[in-house]
Amino acid sequence: MEDILNKLGWALLVAFGIMVVIIAVILYQNNFTTQPKIKISAFYFIISIIFLLSGIYFRKLSRKV
Repeated sequence: MEDILNKLGWALLVAFGIMVVIIAVILYQNNFTTQPKIKISAFYFIISIIFLLSGIYFRKLSRKV
């Protein structure tokens, strides 16, 4: 059980990292290129924060089990 929670926590933290990279690329394209602007929904930020907090929670929970 501890191993599953630990892996789930790491997977969520990796997903958070991927979301941050995607948001950074979109912001870079919007500010420093001549391509059409891409709107970033607040949904992306909310989901990335949920991934971060869930990952931290499951990592801490795996240590308690």
